[in-house]
Amino acid sequence: MKLLFSILLLFCSNAFANECITKTDVDFLKKVFISNDKNGLIALASNGVKDNIINDEVFKNKSITLKGLSEITYAWGRKRNDGSPFHLSLKFPEQKLCVWRVTFTLPKKIREQCDDDGAYGYFINFIKIGNSLKLSDFTSLFVALDDGTLACSSANEFMMQKNYE
Repeated sequence: MKLLFSILLLFCSNAFANECITKTDVDFLKKVFISNDKNGLIALASNGVKDNIINDEVFKNKSITLKGLSEITYAWGRKRNDGSPFHLSLKFPEQKLCVWRVTFTLPKKIREQCDDDGAYGYFINFIKIGNSLKLSDFTSLFVALDDGTLACSSANEFMMQKNYE
């Protein structure tokens, strides 16, 4: 009986570990953003999120770069009733914890120049299902002008490709 319990515990621990995002996973995601691989980002999106990305007016703008989405927030710990995590950090936790969500955004200093609450720009969430990273939520809080630029000048300067070439 103890052997069966041990095997079950090992299996459950391994299944849970497969849902945890590793530093290697984060490095892979960083490369997607640094290389401005919009198609790679779409390929990682779950079916319910793909349409949001593909139809996003700002995302379709060829001058907008993903490189500016450089602030990463790590979530771990059990979820609250509203689905939010108990723990968030801008640094990957050094302890053996299961990071179950990673969010890429504009740096807070840019977001706060566009919105007092810092709720401006993209908030792109990733989770891990089995051994696969999935873009699970894509929130766009940009305001685009008719000429394709962003209404917030700080974000516009930060997100346009000419600043990265």
